[in-house]
Amino acid sequence: MLSSPHTSIIARDRDHLEQLIKEAIEKDGPNCDLNFIDVSNITDMSGLFSRFSFFNNEFHKFNGDISKWDVSNKLRSEERRVGKECRS
Repeated sequence: MLSSPHTSIIARDRDHLEQLIKEAIEKDGPNCDLNFIDVSNITDMSGLFSRFSFFNNEFHKFNGDISKWDVSNKLRSEERRVGKECRS
């Protein structure tokens, strides 16, 4: 279920986010725009694009647009967790 450029889809969890990314890459290739996806529910984005390296049976690195994804809370929470481990 892909979206028009003016509609946002909220990724329910990481599996749903991966499904949305896969569908967008299959439809528009590795340079697709993923800004229609709201990632506010996602807490772990590690290695997110490593599974999506093939398009039309060819290897491609993801080079799409995620410039509007707000991941600042995820980065800060990761830094806090690492900081706690370092102090322990």
